[in-house]
Amino acid sequence: MSRKPGARRPTMRDVAEEAGVLPALVSIVFRDAPGASDETRERVRAAAKKIGYVLDERARLLRSHKSLDIGVCFQTSQPLHHHLLDELYVAVDGTETGLVLSPTSSARDEKSALSSLVAYRCGAIIIFGPRLTTSDIRDVVGDIPVISVAQELDPPYDWISSDDSLGIHQAVDHLIGLGHKNIGLANSPGDAGATTRELAFVEALQAHGLTPSVYAAEASEEGGARLAQHLIDSNQLPDAIIGFNDRCAFGIIDYCIRAGYSIPRDLSVVGFDDSEVSQRFYVDLTTVAQNTEKLARFAAERAVQRLKAINLESQEPGVLVPTELIVRNTTAPPRSRRAE
Repeated sequence: MSRKPGARRPTMRDVAEEAGVLPALVSIVFRDAPGASDETRERVRAAAKKIGYVLDERARLLRSHKSLDIGVCFQTSQPLHHHLLDELYVAVDGTETGLVLSPTSSARDEKSALSSLVAYRCGAIIIFGPRLTTSDIRDVVGDIPVISVAQELDPPYDWISSDDSLGIHQAVDHLIGLGHKNIGLANSPGDAGATTRELAFVEALQAHGLTPSVYAAEASEEGGARLAQHLIDSNQLPDAIIGFNDRCAFGIIDYCIRAGYSIPRDLSVVGFDDSEVSQRFYVDLTTVAQNTEKLARFAAERAVQRLKAINLESQEPGVLVPTELIVRNTTAPPRSRRAE
């Protein structure tokens, strides 16, 4: 039965009157507590449906000092985080768990975003690419379970991450296979995965007897463009470069094209993430793909397990998910190799 606009919302007392039972018995039914027969439970639920009563689950949980809400801290500027959010909603669909979003931005830092989730009394928190240390996070969230995505955290927190080292090796092997020797990495110090990616890049280049070139660049189009401008102005542009993420790679491509360079004839570019940016037809970016479905599914499953206090002592606190290189049109053999 649908309520008329502006009508008073039915209460448990209304359900009790409709079913002909005491309000306390209605509470027992909706709490799935013992003390009511199957026939009574059926009658109470039928009465609730008839008058349009909907259980206020949030109020019940707050009264019991429990919450099935999962807080999600993410960065508004990162397309990968938007993909992860989409997959996270898929992962919790059909469950009793809700998501509470608290983004970070240029005007709102990670501590502020986490503090909001604590104030909302979330039962667990998922953080995409945290920049704070384990200790800093604990200072803000206390004993609330935390699951980190794309960054390893120390115990007692859980984490899941793409295998950044594997992804960098895949990109380097691809470029070297094309014949490139002068290869650079546009890294974003302080961002999740930056340290691992730099170490893997240096290791991969040195294993081939090549000299690694690592440049600092913000994980954005502007960061990539500024790096490209610096490399061109200083005559240090390599033959190939790996962007910290797809946005950074796109910024490099955009500036180089505006400066008169051809991609990939003059410069091969590889991104990281396989985000929406990389798949635009006019970019068609070669990139290292992260499996957002697996990342989100593990994070959601682990958060629910922590909410329900399931014993996880036998399970690993951290999981690495393999990456995949997606070859498109921004990489090719260097000009010297093509001329042979």
